[in-house]
Amino acid sequence: MKKSRKCLEGLVILLIVTGLIFAGLVGISIAAEDKYIQAAKEAVEEIGSNTVLTPEQLEDELTWFAKTSAPYRGKTITAAYESSPLTDWEEKVLVPMFEKITGIKVLIEGMSGDDTMVKARLEVQTKAGAYDTISIDQDCVGMFSTKGGAISLTKFMKDNPNLVSPYIDLEDYTANMISRNPWTGDLYILNDYQKATGTVYRKDWFTNPQYQKEFKAKYGYELKTPKEWFLTAMKTKDVRDDWTIQKSLDVAEFFTRPEENMYGTITGTKPGWHLAWYTNDLMGRLFGFGDIASGPFLSTLPPVCRPHSWTYGVYFDGDEMKGASVKRGGRLNSPRGAAMWNYFLYQLPSYSPPGTAEIDSVEAWVRFGVYGNAAFSLQHMCMVPTYLAPDSKIKGKFEIAPPPVDERWFEYGMARGYWDTEGWIITEGSKNKEATWLFSQFMTSKSVDVWKNLIGLMPQRYSSINSKQLMAHDEEWGGLISLYKNKDFTDSCAGTDEMWPGFPDTNEVVSTAAAEGMGKKLSPQEIADLVAERLDEWLLKQGLIKE
Repeated sequence: MKKSRKCLEGLVILLIVTGLIFAGLVGISIAAEDKYIQAAKEAVEEIGSNTVLTPEQLEDELTWFAKTSAPYRGKTITAAYESSPLTDWEEKVLVPMFEKITGIKVLIEGMSGDDTMVKARLEVQTKAGAYDTISIDQDCVGMFSTKGGAISLTKFMKDNPNLVSPYIDLEDYTANMISRNPWTGDLYILNDYQKATGTVYRKDWFTNPQYQKEFKAKYGYELKTPKEWFLTAMKTKDVRDDWTIQKSLDVAEFFTRPEENMYGTITGTKPGWHLAWYTNDLMGRLFGFGDIASGPFLSTLPPVCRPHSWTYGVYFDGDEMKGASVKRGGRLNSPRGAAMWNYFLYQLPSYSPPGTAEIDSVEAWVRFGVYGNAAFSLQHMCMVPTYLAPDSKIKGKFEIAPPPVDERWFEYGMARGYWDTEGWIITEGSKNKEATWLFSQFMTSKSVDVWKNLIGLMPQRYSSINSKQLMAHDEEWGGLISLYKNKDFTDSCAGTDEMWPGFPDTNEVVSTAAAEGMGKKLSPQEIADLVAERLDEWLLKQGLIKE
């Protein structure tokens, strides 16, 4: 009897101890969960009203990240991105916030845009998963569509509906349509930001009454701002009323006064990949390389314009690519192509400060603000935050407009601006796809998009572009947001042709040929012929076109 009683007492003690242990474990689990929920609530306070979401929605989405990430806490993902004022801020502010909310560690590496393309190409070739994610240009959609390397986010979302934020709203991403496989519609890139091409100019110079008087006397027409010319042309639908290549050359000549340390523009022609992507992204469009599109580029399924693509003026016969040169039906070395190379490599540098041969395009954009001695800069508008810095020579003096177009060849309906969008892929070789997907969503979420673009000025969500928070800074930012809200501009903006499989390899082909032509002091037509020949040779070698 005593033995039975002792056994019973032992059992009771065991149950009590077990219960206490279980309760302790539950308590620890709840405490751990509370840690991430608390981090989400702290993030809500930090973001405050700098979001398009209501306070309730903001807390709901950030709490969703905290709860959904539970199975992946303790994992480490690797990421690479192109350094810019915005993305450097993301690394310093958003990445630590994501880590606190989710418990997922992020090893992130900033580098040049060219290097991100090299990393992406290596992933395509090896499928090794050296990086779980790379923030990559939309240019590479054609590469992913034909060679792999990035997973289909469309399929991933379908297979993992529990990992899709209730606030993701893909249609709110401005580049949603142009970041997809053109044949299957599968999404490859969850876009983080965009930097459209345009003209940044010294408004105080263009509106100076004395300069206006002198300009009218010399050129016979009134000096207006590029924005005024553009808005006038949108009413008349006459390209001659627009901010044109011809007007830009007059303006550049007029303001080039070395003795006063004034120049018409600032550009860079140092050998490097920028000679290729600047041609595709900006220059070729201004000279009408592509045909009139079947609809707005950002919302129309490819192919948007044929037979000539706006990417290097390549000619297509139906779905079959034929080539870039005139002999193959292309436009790269046509009269408009020669005019483009002349403008880019010879005319603009002649109105730039000394040293253009020693700097690249990005360095030229930075110097535009640092020196403040040029009338205008044709650029991807990613350096605008630096123009707002206390030491900027153009703070409060600049304005933004679309890039100029050549009235001889450009027609409305052609691609004019470049919607240079970049975002996160998940590499095929990634071992942490679920955690990486949560990271991609967080970095591009409605929760943070307005907040980060109050710093970085590269909004890629329609809701952010239309937000009162960003619009409140429009005048300070040179009219950037009102330009992005202007459909006459955005409907003419395109990424790279989604059916173009050449990036990033063709950057090397085109830039090497262009640099060789400059080194040999070839004429613009000879440079155009050389580049077109080399590009066709590469396309033939890759089996992308036929003999």
